[in-house]
Order: sequence, then structure tokens, then C-alpha cells
Amino acid sequence: MAMDKDRLIAIFGKNLLEQESLLPLYRALSGLADHKPWECVGELLESAASLHYLSNQEEWSQDLILQNLRDELIARYGKDALEGAYSDALRLSDAHNLPADMMQAMERYVTV
Repeated sequence: MAMDKDRLIAIFGKNLLEQESLLPLYRALSGLADHKPWECVGELLESAASLHYLSNQEEWSQDLILQNLRDELIARYGKDALEGAYSDALRLSDAHNLPADMMQAMERYVTV
């Protein structure tokens, strides 16, 4: 479910998972630092689960940010919790209050 690496780099003009200066931000977003900087980017465990997922994908696994955070994420949350949170984040739910036609469109694309 990860975005193609070349597409991501084309969108941002660089690989944001190779920017060492962003390591403190990724740590904060995933709950490994004192405070989360933005409310609008997902829950701490969701962010941690996404980074964990990417760290296990061949295309992404060698990126600097993921190599630096992989073991720390597992130590903080546990592998099962990270994998469960990733799966939960991709599961469609009526709790999102999407109109029925939008929910039907989403169901065509979500295969989890």
C-alpha cells in the first residue's frame, strides 16, 4: 500500500526519508519524542505503524529515517501492535461519516 518511491520523490523533489535533519520530526510524529507537533497528521501509533510498515518494504527499508527508527519503534510499541495498527488504519469504517457514494468509491480501492 506504500506509494511508489519514484512518485514520492517526484512529488517532493527529494526523498524525505533520507533527510537526516527530519529525524527529530519523524520521532515526534511517531511518539518517540516528547510531543507531537501537529494534530492533523494522524495518531502517534498510526504514524509509527506506517513507518514500521515502510521499514519492512524492500523499496524503502534502507532509507536513513527507517533504519534509524525501526528498532526503536518495535521497542516502544511492539511488532504486533504496530502491524495491528497499520491494518486497522486501512480498514474502512462507518465512523468516518462519509456519504454513501464516497464510501462505495473507497470500497473499490481498499482491499484490506
